[in-house]
Amino acid sequence: MTDNDIFSLGSQDFTIEMWIYPTFENSSGFHTMFNLSTSGTNWANIIWRNDNNAILFQLASFPSNLAVIGNDWTLNQWQHVAVTRSDSTFRIFQDGTQTGTASSSVTISNPSTIWLARGATSSDINAAYVGYIDDFRLTVDTARYTANFDVPTEAFPDS
Repeated sequence: MTDNDIFSLGSQDFTIEMWIYPTFENSSGFHTMFNLSTSGTNWANIIWRNDNNAILFQLASFPSNLAVIGNDWTLNQWQHVAVTRSDSTFRIFQDGTQTGTASSSVTISNPSTIWLARGATSSDINAAYVGYIDDFRLTVDTARYTANFDVPTEAFPDS
């Protein structure tokens, strides 16, 4: 995706959510579903990592690291994933259930690169997400979910 100021999350509340349908996983590495990168050392990801068998939201060097760890994903099945920030509390939800939380006052600066469903590169073949993503939504200034919730059953409105 092209760079846009909306992805400059700063220290604001936000919600990143999507439906995922993973169809393949490598036996090692991680699978990037969403990535904001300001440089080779500053990035924010929603990924699935084989080393801890969990979907997680991960920040690196903003100036501190943060990992909000959820649960494993299920292949060949639609699942709703949401990451929220409310004040300094980050949460990850899977199918409406909070599966991880962490606290940080980190500022997420304006990214220069934005990936959605990152494909593999020759230098990082294990970083590929293989599957489908539907109804990706980024909401800035609002943590839509701060407790368990009923997952949306209809497409998100256009506005």
